[in-house]
Amino acid sequence: MLWTPEILALVAVAFVVAGFSKGLVGLGLPTVSLTILTLVIGIKEAVPLMIIPATLMNIYQGAIGGRFLPIVKRLWPLMAASVITIVFVGAELAAAADRRLLTGVFGLIMASYALASLIAFQLPHPGRYERIATPVVGGVGGVITGLTGSFVVPAVFYIQSLGLKRDELVQAMGIMFTVTTLAVGAGWTKLGLIEDDRMWWISAAALVPTMIGMVIGTTVRKRVEEAAFRKVFFAAILIVGSALALRNLL
Repeated sequence: MLWTPEILALVAVAFVVAGFSKGLVGLGLPTVSLTILTLVIGIKEAVPLMIIPATLMNIYQGAIGGRFLPIVKRLWPLMAASVITIVFVGAELAAAADRRLLTGVFGLIMASYALASLIAFQLPHPGRYERIATPVVGGVGGVITGLTGSFVVPAVFYIQSLGLKRDELVQAMGIMFTVTTLAVGAGWTKLGLIEDDRMWWISAAALVPTMIGMVIGTTVRKRVEEAAFRKVFFAAILIVGSALALRNLL
C-alpha cells in the first residue's frame, strides 16, 4: 500500500477519535479505529495498525483494579478458547476470505454490536452453565475476532452478564482485549497477513494521536453527559457498520 501523507493524516485522525472515545467513556478504541480505518484503507490494513495502541491501552486498563488474579481464574477458559480459535480458525478464515466479504462481515458485526448496545440488550446470567458457556463463548468470539480483529460479539455481552462489579468489569475487559489483540497479531503475522513491515512502525506511531485523543476525551468527560455520548457513539457505529455490510455483502 502507498502510505501517502494524506493517508497517514487520516490514520492519525482515526486514532485521535478512537482515543477520545476511550478517554470519554472508557471504550471504543479498537471499535472506532477499525471502523474508520476500514472506510479509509480497508480491513486488512486496518487490523495491523490497531494492534499496538489497543494492546498498550488495554494492558493499563487490565492492570489496575486489584482483581487481576480472581478475574484470570474465572475467565481463563474464555481466554484460552479465544486465543486458540483466533490463531487457528479466525485468522485462517481471514487469510482465505475475499477482501470484500471480510469487510462486509466486519460491518455486520459492528452494526449488530451497536444495535444491541443501543437497545440495552443483556444476556442472562449463565448460572450453573457458566463452566460450559464460558469456553463456548470464547471459541465463537475467537473465530469472529480472528476474522475481523474486533473482540465484541458475543464475548462483551457475555462478560457483562456475569454480574461483575463496575471496576472489576472494566478490568476484565482490559485483560480480555489485551489477550485477544495479541492473539490477532500472532495469528495474522503467522499467516503473512501483515505483509508490510511499515505497518508496525505506523501502529507504534499511532500511540501519539491515541494519547492526544484520550487526554481530550478525559478532559471533556467532566463537561459532557456520558449517556448521551454513548448513544451518539453507538448510532454512528450502527450507521457506518450497516453501510459497510450493505455495500460489501449485497
